[in-house]
Amino acid sequence: MVRRLDFDGNPFHYIGGRKLLNEGVVSDDVLDWSTNLLGGEFKIEDILWKQKGDGIIEWNEEDVDICDYDECYEQMAQANSVFITVNCLHKTIVPYRRKFGSKGDLEQYAEKTHDIDKEIIEQYHAGYEPECHATVTVEHKPTKLNYWHMTIEITPRDLTEPMPRDGKKNKSVKKRVKEALHLHIIKNLICEEPRNVEDIPKVLYLKQE
Repeated sequence: MVRRLDFDGNPFHYIGGRKLLNEGVVSDDVLDWSTNLLGGEFKIEDILWKQKGDGIIEWNEEDVDICDYDECYEQMAQANSVFITVNCLHKTIVPYRRKFGSKGDLEQYAEKTHDIDKEIIEQYHAGYEPECHATVTVEHKPTKLNYWHMTIEITPRDLTEPMPRDGKKNKSVKKRVKEALHLHIIKNLICEEPRNVEDIPKVLYLKQE
């Protein structure tokens, strides 16, 4: 996958000839993180095309006429990008520390997830933060002007849906999960352009009759 960097200034520095990201380049707001699938019809140079306005609305498989969106995209003169392999993220498990308001809350979490054993429950005290786990997934979420749009989602084991970026629900859990996901992404980012990006097999394309 490829992610365009919206960063004022040079996002990279070099140590021993190795290209590295400067601190703060990747925001810690990485829930529902926007990227693009690289390969197939989507090439490195396509990252210069920026969608805006109605062009970034989620595509629901309806017919889209680009003539209706002539104010919704522009070509940038240049852009910096980082890359990440899908298998470093998709269906991986990320640990995070979670604070529970009461022993009962911890017991409910343990009952839903089998993530906490009885010994840990008995150790509960105010401020206790046991290790919990969440699953990272890479989801295909095309927009009206970008079929190759992907998002990086994360789902704590006691939830059935990925955590949304917005909203106040599960605010404390969301903060911890974002920190864990941010670190996981940083560890797996590649600053150099991949040399061997495989084409997506045609059999995987959505076919219309």
